Amino acid sequence: MQMRIMAVCNQKGGTGKTSTAWAILGGATARKWRALGLDMDMQGNLSFITGADSTGLTTGDIMKGKPVKEAIQHTAAGDIVPAGISIATLPDVDALKRAIMPLKGAYDLIVIDCPPTLSKPLLAALRAATEAIIPTTADALGLQGLYQLRTSIDQANPDLAVTGVFLARHNGRSVLARDIMDTVKERCAALRFPFIDAPIREAVAVKEAQLLQQNLFDYAPRAKVTADYSALLDAINIK
Repeated sequence: MQMRIMAVCNQKGGTGKTSTAWAILGGATARKWRALGLDMDMQGNLSFITGADSTGLTTGDIMKGKPVKEAIQHTAAGDIVPAGISIATLPDVDALKRAIMPLKGAYDLIVIDCPPTLSKPLLAALRAATEAIIPTTADALGLQGLYQLRTSIDQANPDLAVTGVFLARHNGRSVLARDIMDTVKERCAALRFPFIDAPIREAVAVKEAQLLQQNLFDYAPRAKVTADYSALLDAINIK
């Protein structure tokens, strides 16, 4: 299997980006994939909810030449390289791509949690990735983030494959959310983004598992939201 490098991205905060990276990492690990998470967001939210120790080597360090294999930590959600403040001073936008080259063959999947704003770390993540997956919300600001991300992808890596856009933090019982889904699909088509019909509901189980720094697929295997993420994994061919 060729190693997949998946950037989880959206240039709007609050779209469920980090929860998506966490769930894909945990779900792939539960399905016996060799999976690694890279936290490229200086806020370090993915690092925190996986229980990683950010006092050691970080993604910032590996982009400055530290051996990536020495930075990998093992957590319940999967292997991870945590974030650090030094991400902000990466040497160039190809630094992440170079840093992870030694991992070829060691993992089936690398999941990159990208920062939500246009920056060198975001461009570095997009250049290192082989594909992108984009969580969004059924509202105007979520759509704005898609337009901004299209520009960033075209700038950083125009050949990057976009696996798709899907609705996260979704309330399917809301009339507005249901009505806006057609608009989201139309905008995705205009932006050349495939739409994945695998919405993820908001759920207490996600917050609980993250607070306890557990893998959702172990913590709440029968929860409806876990079934949502399982459907998403199937849709993006992590089986």
